[in-house]
Parts: sequence; structure tokens; C-alpha cells
Amino acid sequence: MTKSPGGYEGLLERIRTEVNLVKDQLRRSLEAREAKGYVNINNNNNNNNNNNNNSNDNRNKSHYSSNSNSRLPSPSPGVSTSPGVLPCTVLTPPAEIIRPSPSPAEPTAGLRKEGLLRHLVRGAFGGEKFVLHFIVVDEHKGIMWYPSEKEYRSAPLSPLGRIPFWKETRNSRGSRFKSAAVCWPLILKEDCPKATDPTMSYFAIEYLNESNSHAKVVFAAVSETERNDWVFFITHFIDMYLAPRAESEE
Repeated sequence: MTKSPGGYEGLLERIRTEVNLVKDQLRRSLEAREAKGYVNINNNNNNNNNNNNNSNDNRNKSHYSSNSNSRLPSPSPGVSTSPGVLPCTVLTPPAEIIRPSPSPAEPTAGLRKEGLLRHLVRGAFGGEKFVLHFIVVDEHKGIMWYPSEKEYRSAPLSPLGRIPFWKETRNSRGSRFKSAAVCWPLILKEDCPKATDPTMSYFAIEYLNESNSHAKVVFAAVSETERNDWVFFITHFIDMYLAPRAESEE
């Protein structure tokens, strides 16, 4: 059995594409944390410590000038020596998703992304085609799609379909567990026979449907940048899945 050179080249190109996509998601996640000021917290702590040290030095000099025989204990590292102030520690925020504070009028408000995407749907006679839908990704409700933005604004609680980020199921012993959806950041023709338009960039969400069977919903964006934006946002809430690509054989 021999390997096809063309098959190797195609496989390597697909692997490079998916690896670069993951690197891009990690880079953008780091940039998002830096934009929120996470990287400045340590610098602010250093500045505060420097100001405290300068203040302590001035007090020490004044104390020594009034009483040359007195001795001051050296301050402990990381603890404020100002009188009447309890020592405190400033913790660096952990690496987590940045969420806005809920407003009183909207207690369940969370992260949300909206926009138009082509969505692969099954017709009345069993055929499949891509249809333009208005897509809403909500931190609490999952992924929903509507006929248009107007329909969404007028009836947000009546989507054409919805994918929850996770579903609670039971195993054969009756134990409950959660089954989470996953995001396919790159869909090729071998994954979906309808993903053939070279001008579109495809991704998909795989989840457990109402029949407890694995289902996949495929979306098409007009560019790689737009696709990456959606994938980057969705993977705040669910994991990214890199599909194993089979090698071509003869």
C-alpha cells in the first residue's frame, strides 16, 4: 500500500490551517485579556509598593533624626507598614472569560453576538441547501437562528431552531450527566458534501439533539476572518474540536 504524494500535501495543508486557527484563537484571547487591563495589575501594584516604600523612608528618616538611638524593624515583603492599615494581598485575576456586570434591569444579561450567516437546512423534500439566517449566540441560551433580524427583534423567544451549549442526559444506570456541544472550527468537503463554495468559510456545531443523537449544524461565513470571529466567540463557552483527517491511500 503506497501513500499518494498529493494526499500528503493536502493533509499537511489542512493540519497547518487548523493549527494556525488555534494559534490565532489563543493570541486573540490573550489580547482580549490585555485590553481589559489584566496585564497592568502587577504594574499598578509595583507603583503602589514604590509609593509605600518612599513614604516609609521619609517616616524612618524623621524618626531617626528625633531619636538616634531608636531602631525600626524592617518591613516584611508584600505587607503595608502604614500605621492603622491592615495588611492585604491583591490577587491577579485568573484566566477566565471576561463578562460584563449584570445591570439591575437585566439580571441575566450576558455575552452575546448577533449577525447574518448562511445555515445548512433540510428542505421539505429531504434536500439540503444553505439559507441566510440571523444568528444569535447567547451566553445563557446557546445558539439560535431566525428568518431575519426583524423576526428576532419582534419575537426573540421564537427562534427557528436552537442549540444549547450543554444538555443533561441519563446513562443506562439512571445517573445524570451533562453532554456539552463542541465547535468544529473548520469544515471541509469531506466533512460536509455541501461545503463546496470556495468563496465561503465553513464551521459547525456538534451537539446532542432531542433524540439524544449526535447532530451537526453547519454554518458558512463570507470570509475566514468572519468565521474566525464567530468561532472565537463561541469557544468562550464550549470546546473546540479538531477533526482527525484521514490520510489518502491507494
